[in-house]
Amino acid sequence: FFHRGYVYVTGGMNMSLATPNVVDTVYRAFVQLFTNELGPWQAYGTLPEPIATHAHTIYEGYVYLFGGLSANGLSGFRNSVWRAALLDDGGLGPWEVLDEATLPRPTGHTHHVPIWRDHAYLVSGGQRLILSNEVNVGTLNARR
Repeated sequence: FFHRGYVYVTGGMNMSLATPNVVDTVYRAFVQLFTNELGPWQAYGTLPEPIATHAHTIYEGYVYLFGGLSANGLSGFRNSVWRAALLDDGGLGPWEVLDEATLPRPTGHTHHVPIWRDHAYLVSGGQRLILSNEVNVGTLNARR
């Protein structure tokens, strides 16, 4: 996701899908204003736990992270929702797990969960090689 001049990458895996090594590192790189060149990547904190194949959405001053594959391998798809405040200096506040906001099903490979007027739209996604064509709509109270 992009926030105040920075491109962020969160989590991911650095091995094959058959033997995933899921990571919790957050990286960011500054995008040069006039040249659009990407500066060097820098480690910028960690997530609450290792996660990959998740989705991000920015809404009402927060970045939200939805679902994903945990470090438990292919059996570890999550239904969690996390968020971090977007800071004015381009940084992120601490990540918090929203216990009251869980997805209707554990999922990964969602890649995007659009939010419109406090409604989050979980579009497709899946687990392992079984993909879903479901669209689930949930209410998200994003107020600070």
